[in-house]
Amino acid sequence: MQWRCAFAQWNAFDRPFDDTSDLFLRVSPSYVAGTAGRTSSPFSSRLALPRWARIIALAATSWIAFLFMSLLSFDRATADGGAELRSVLARDGWVLVRGVVTEAEARAWGAQLKEFIGSLSHGGDSSWVQDCIFEGFGAGHATPCWEARLHSRVRAVFAALWQTSQLVTSVDAFCAERPRDRARSAEEAVELHLDQNVFRESFDAVQGALSLSATRQDTGGTTVVGGSHAHASRLLRERFAGELGEQELNPSLNWHVLSPQARKCLLDTPGCQLVHVETEPGDLMLWDSRTVHCGRKARAPQPHDAWRLAIYICMWPATRLTPEHRAAKQRALGLGPDGTPSSSERAETTTHWPDGRELKPRYGWPADGSAPACERPPQAVSDGVLCAPACARTPEALRLAGVLPYDEE
Repeated sequence: MQWRCAFAQWNAFDRPFDDTSDLFLRVSPSYVAGTAGRTSSPFSSRLALPRWARIIALAATSWIAFLFMSLLSFDRATADGGAELRSVLARDGWVLVRGVVTEAEARAWGAQLKEFIGSLSHGGDSSWVQDCIFEGFGAGHATPCWEARLHSRVRAVFAALWQTSQLVTSVDAFCAERPRDRARSAEEAVELHLDQNVFRESFDAVQGALSLSATRQDTGGTTVVGGSHAHASRLLRERFAGELGEQELNPSLNWHVLSPQARKCLLDTPGCQLVHVETEPGDLMLWDSRTVHCGRKARAPQPHDAWRLAIYICMWPATRLTPEHRAAKQRALGLGPDGTPSSSERAETTTHWPDGRELKPRYGWPADGSAPACERPPQAVSDGVLCAPACARTPEALRLAGVLPYDEE
């Protein structure tokens, strides 16, 4: 096992240093230093240890807890019909699946996405990209994104999760964070949110991020609040209803950023732990859409070539699609009724929902001209992707896209 896999930064340091009981409720005794059959941890009782010893104990136990609970190899994730994958996801609200694609494949896709960004402005310039979820210019249809969705091992993970090979995918964005030349505070680096309406507590979707670069504590990556899928929606409704806007009246409003007060309250909730996930190229991180999470920005200056790149992928059973959904997905691919490139429709990026319920703006900013710096090249020379690439127009790909039905549906 590759031991440098991730680091769990629990919220234990916001609590009294001797309060470790909730950490050990989540760790099987057999995982602790091979002590199979042990009924308690040597740290689980409240010992009169020095402050430095308690800090070390908390850090060590939370690392052990994360290592064995939320990390699976590809083989383990897809074994036994995905039973362990579903179990870990149901318990923790997220899971990291190691080595879903090879490092070479991941890095090649990352290089192609950087070329795609450069192609949008004069001279292949990508300096206008800062840090963002790149969704304008039909970015979700960039060839590397489709190749990743169609990859047999990526689909195998989602097939194990949903217990069916008849899947439909989102046409989601990709992450592109250019190296920064300045440090950022923790407040700048993390903006916790969830992507499912808090008035809908059902298990609806599992989001994914396929890492194309190595991520560490200071390089940026994905942060989750483990266990929050079981607590966040109820907590926000009961204690922070005034911050939810029109979510109760409009079920289509799915995105909500936690206020500093809500964040602190959530992190103080037993069973919720803040986890900064470290990945290698080719790892696939999955999380329940009810899980509070965020894209973590780099907190320290990085080498000029140290881009953070990831492709967002979400799949669910094709049986969930209606004829209206299929028509929406066809338009999202820029295809006409006959499945060929349309003269009136342009390929657009969708949200993570695989039914194509919402398309992202082509140029990534509002009509009034206000725009995130990451998606506004100074002199655009390309409209980006106008139609889904050839690899996305095969019968197999069109079934995965949700345009064509599976034969058995």
